[in-house]
Amino acid sequence: MSGEIRIFQMALERLMDDVQLLKEENQRLNQRVESCENRKMIEHNLEHEGALVNEKEDVLLDTKEVRKLLRVSHNTLQAIVRSGKLKQIRLNERNIRYSKLGLMRYISSL
Repeated sequence: MSGEIRIFQMALERLMDDVQLLKEENQRLNQRVESCENRKMIEHNLEHEGALVNEKEDVLLDTKEVRKLLRVSHNTLQAIVRSGKLKQIRLNERNIRYSKLGLMRYISSL
């Protein structure tokens, strides 16, 4: 009887390990889906806002417009800039703009 219980416990432990692995994989997949949905939403916002431009006609966006299109906070935008993924164009000490083409390149890299 004791041997059967031990076998049952080992099988149960194995199943619990498998469940944990499946939960972790599910969480990773959910994050990927969310990332894809966010990218689609951003692209939709850019299309809706008329932000799609061709290479010849670049437009400068202010910080507020970029934050609105990306749906990120000021701190998140600054982190993106610090990482080098999006370049700022500093007009003077207080005014910063972003290239719409640069923004499109950043979005396509997500």
